[in-house]
Parts: sequence; C-alpha cells; structure tokens
Amino acid sequence: MKISRLFLLVGIFLFVYILLNIDIGKTIQILSNANIPLIILALSLMILTVVMKALKWKMLIGIYDKGYPLGSATKAWLMGFSLSMVTPARIGDISRAYYIKHKISIGKGITTVIIDCVIDETILFCMAIIGLVSFAAFFTSDSNLFLIISVLFALFIFGVYASTKKKLVKMFLGPVFDRIGPEKHKSSINLTFHDFYSGLDSIKSHRKNVGIAVALGAFVWIVTILQYYLLALAIGLDLPYMFLLSVVPIVALLDMLPISFSGIGTRDAALILFLSFLSIGREYAISLSFLVLVFGYLLIGLLGAVVMLREHMK
Repeated sequence: MKISRLFLLVGIFLFVYILLNIDIGKTIQILSNANIPLIILALSLMILTVVMKALKWKMLIGIYDKGYPLGSATKAWLMGFSLSMVTPARIGDISRAYYIKHKISIGKGITTVIIDCVIDETILFCMAIIGLVSFAAFFTSDSNLFLIISVLFALFIFGVYASTKKKLVKMFLGPVFDRIGPEKHKSSINLTFHDFYSGLDSIKSHRKNVGIAVALGAFVWIVTILQYYLLALAIGLDLPYMFLLSVVPIVALLDMLPISFSGIGTRDAALILFLSFLSIGREYAISLSFLVLVFGYLLIGLLGAVVMLREHMK
C-alpha cells in the first residue's frame, strides 16, 4: 500500500481508538437528549454559511463574468463541497472549476477556486494563530510555543506569496511534472497552468472584489463559531464564546490535514484535548464533534450530491 494511502487511514484509526476508549452508551444518551430548537437554529446557520460561501466565490467569478447568478454559484459550490468530503485536504473543491467551464475557462475557474480557498485558509490561519496565543496565555506558560507559532505563521505567509510567483513555481514544479506527468495531458495541463496565472493577474487588479470576498470569509467563520456554540448548548455545554473563538479555528485547520476525511478522527481528538482543559469529559467532546460532522459536513455533502444528480454531472 502506498504511503499516501496509509496517511488517509490515520484519521480512521484515530477515530476507532477514541470509540474504544469512551462510554458509547453515555454518548448516545447525550445526543438523544439534545435540545431540538437549538439544533434547528444551528441548521439555519448552516444554510446561511453555504449561501455566504457561494456569494464569496461569486465575487471572484464576477471578475470574469459579472452576471454569473448566485443560484448557479451555490449549486456549483455544493457539488464541489460534496466531492471535497471524500478527498483528502478537500482537493475535490477544484471540481468547481469544471462546473463553471461554460462561462469561463478551466484555468481561470481554477484560479477563482484556489483564491477562494486561500482567502478562507488565510483568515482561518490568522484566527488560529491568535487562538493559539490566547489559549497558550491562559493554559500554559511554555515560551517555546510562541516561537513555534511565529515560525509557522511566517512559513505560511511565505508559502502563499511564493505560490503567486509563476516563474518560481515553474522552476520547482516544472522538472517534476516533465518527469512524472502524463504525456497525453501535458499540453492541456500546461495551457491550464498559464491560464491560471493569467487569471491570477486579473484578480490582482480587482481589489474591490477580493476585499468583499475577504470580508464575507471573515463573516462566515464568525457564524461558524456561533454554530459550534449553539451545538454545544444543545448538548448542555455552556462554553465561553471566547474559548470557542480560540479553539475552533485550530480544530478547523486540523480538519484540513490530508490524513482524514471530513476531519473524522482529527476533529474528535482535538476537541477531546481542548475540552479537557475545561474538565469536560470525552463523551461530550465526541457528541459535539458528531453534531459538527452532521451539520457542517454530511447534510451539506448530501445536498451537494442531490444537486449533482439533478444536474447530471459526472
């Protein structure tokens, strides 16, 4: 078995290990006693975040096609999310570019998707850095942690900057692609590569659209944290909002690691760890993680799959 496939099993093994070390009966009881009105309110926030994420992406599509409908962007976003659920590091999101190819080229479509993801991850990374610093200040006195956080943040910013430099990316990835890339697709992939950076130049010149997309991205994460708060309340956990503001971005970053699907295993372990600092048991942490999985992933993914079938997309 390839090492990359073994990485994907880490989350599953971690999840199984957690299940073997908690009281399943107590977990089921916690979930069965959940407050239904709060669950419905959290569901409404889920719908709001989907529309806001689609609108954020639409702002980037609008650089090439100002009249692209929000409804179409929402459908394409849902279909992309559905595929991202079953792919590591959510790489399935790239498929959104295929769904809008009748309006803009694949290369420019990929540009909008990648910039959309970079906006999300940059906001999330900045929030996670602040969250780690806040969490460390309250729960640990390890000064090395601040140094590690600073180094990680600097590496992330450098990585984002370097990826925007066409010559730099071509210099490092070109030889690799020439050696292992599929021969029959090289010309089309090369065209898409140049189309991507052409689209990136266009996006740089539309700061207003990017600025609105960034504002929408920040709003979405604030609403997402509120959704966590409501789901925690639904199972009897009155968690401080500031605590969630520190912890949720870190948990969300771990969800993106290419070692699990939809954060299964990694999110559970992270919530168990962080909630233990508030002396909250594993069963409550797993219950919260399960609700996040349902309302943050499964329902949206199912809706995306239904849209995909209705649209007759491959």
